[in-house]
Amino acid sequence: MAKVTLEIKGLDNLLKMAEKYPAVSIKHINNAINESLVRIRKGAVDNSPVLTGKLKGTWALKPVTNLSGTLQNLAQTKKSAYYANFVEFGTSRGIKPQRFLQRSVASNEASVNNAFSKALDNILKEI
Repeated sequence: MAKVTLEIKGLDNLLKMAEKYPAVSIKHINNAINESLVRIRKGAVDNSPVLTGKLKGTWALKPVTNLSGTLQNLAQTKKSAYYANFVEFGTSRGIKPQRFLQRSVASNEASVNNAFSKALDNILKEI
C-alpha cells in the first residue's frame, strides 16, 4: 500500500534529545508514537468505507519500539479486503480516491503534534 505521511513539528529537536539522553527520551518518544498511531488507527477504522465491513477489520498496529511504529493495513494479506489501496488512492479505471486514511491523518495532526510536544516536556522534566 502506498504511504501517507505526516509532518511532526519539532521532531528534529526531539530526535537530538533522544541521541543525548537515550534512556529517558526513547520511553517518551515511543509513548508519543504509540498514542499518535492509536488515534490515527481509530480514525482510519471510523472512516473506512463500508460495503461489507471487511476493510474496517484490517487495520493493525505494529508494536512501537526503538522510535519506530507502524500502522498497517493487513488487507494485502487478506484476500477478503485486498482493495484498500484502490479505495484510498483510486485507480486508473475510474474509481475515485476516497482518502479515508489521509483524512484520519489530517484530522489528528494537532493531537499528534501535541503528543510529541508533551513527550519533549516530559523528557526535559526528567533530565
